[in-house]
Amino acid sequence: MSNIADQLLPPFQQLPPYRPGSQEETDLLISLNGDFANVREPAQRVNAVANVRFAPNAAAFAPAGKHSFLSERVHGGQDVATDISFLVRGLPGVGCTALDATLGMSTGINTPLGYNSYLHKTEQEEHAQTVGYDAGARIKQIERARCATQMVGGALFFGIRALTLASYVKGVDTSSATAPTLLGRVTCITSSIGSALWGFAYTLIAAVSSLGIYEGYKFRKELNAAFESPAATAAFIRKWSGTDEEELGKAVAGHSEEELRQEAMQCTVQLLKNEGREGTQQELEAEALRIIQEDAERVRANTQAHLVQVGEEWKIEKLKAMRDLQVASLTSKACADKLFGRRTYLDPQDLLTEMKTALDKNFWINLGYLVTCVIGVLATIGVFVLTAGVGPMIVAGAFLLVALMMTALDGYSLYDVIRSQEAQGTFDKHMLTMSTGISFLSFVGSIVLISVLSLGIVPLVAAIAIFLFWMGVNLKVWSALPPAGRLPLHAAAAVI
Repeated sequence: MSNIADQLLPPFQQLPPYRPGSQEETDLLISLNGDFANVREPAQRVNAVANVRFAPNAAAFAPAGKHSFLSERVHGGQDVATDISFLVRGLPGVGCTALDATLGMSTGINTPLGYNSYLHKTEQEEHAQTVGYDAGARIKQIERARCATQMVGGALFFGIRALTLASYVKGVDTSSATAPTLLGRVTCITSSIGSALWGFAYTLIAAVSSLGIYEGYKFRKELNAAFESPAATAAFIRKWSGTDEEELGKAVAGHSEEELRQEAMQCTVQLLKNEGREGTQQELEAEALRIIQEDAERVRANTQAHLVQVGEEWKIEKLKAMRDLQVASLTSKACADKLFGRRTYLDPQDLLTEMKTALDKNFWINLGYLVTCVIGVLATIGVFVLTAGVGPMIVAGAFLLVALMMTALDGYSLYDVIRSQEAQGTFDKHMLTMSTGISFLSFVGSIVLISVLSLGIVPLVAAIAIFLFWMGVNLKVWSALPPAGRLPLHAAAAVI
């Protein structure tokens, strides 16, 4: 890629070559401004665009994180709590249909969880699309569908539990869609729809896990080759850190000058939005053009030519942002931070080994979810097919295995998240309050039902176990929240 400064400036005015964030950039700024007063890191330069050279930077593509309202630790805690409830309710001898319906009222919490995940995955999908990570965008599209299914399923099953309990109290037959009473028919049909919906959710999770395994397999081949020699290691790091000159050249090659100008305008407008600037699209575009014109004057360049240059730089930064997102998705955020200089590392071989360890971990997690969800899909089919003989027992055993594996997988993920430094969500304490209240009401209703129907010691132990586990998870998550996001103890007590 040719030196842009050579193209834009006459020979007698040539300045040091420009590279965003580099020493050359600092030299250029000193040449233009005469001092260090306006020299800033690229991510900090937006507020001073009238004073210094405007530099595109990959941070502009990062999602704002404003849409989801729950932190991952709170969301993950509720996933584990519902998994435990599902697991205990599936144990042999726990109790009757009415007790299962009462304890299972907590399934309704999947509605806010699904909604939160849907917002989060939507933002992640937009991020992947913006930087050109097509495989990541496809995965997020499937995850959005799974979140929508979870959201609808939670609301539907809350109603199903109520219908099931009412049918049991009234002694209504719910075994078929042609049951004698309307209540029985509605209960049977909605239960079937609910079961099919969860089966569809299992299918979507299996699809996401399969794609994750496939993308990891492709990355693994390159990573393994990087261990073969120091030259291979250096080439791998250059490619995946977005510093390979040949790849950078390809990032801008094949684009017309008009396309590059549009890229410059679109990305500059996005940067202004990220900064919090308000206004119509036309107003923001006018502001972006004003900024770019001022920058062009500072480097003594024609505005149209400067727009092309800025467009090229944005293409390069977009490639770096895509690589950053790929590495974080396929390995871990810690590996991406080290590869892109946000954290230090001493030996490239150590970094590659860390990446391989993270890749292996993601493979086993994805494989675990894939196997679990395949069993879940087969069990769901069995609900409609294996209706006689030992069929129902096989289905019940399969769902019990699914619940056990989901509890283990979600629990491991929660353990990882709790140890992280993730910021709190705006709705964290409210969700914990609501979760505690739902669990307590479900527990009280179950105790009443067990007493009235004289169901015995096993259902009582199951109800107590679900409540204690649920409260234990909430307490653990609460203790991991930043101090500002913790639920006051008196508020939790008030709920109970």
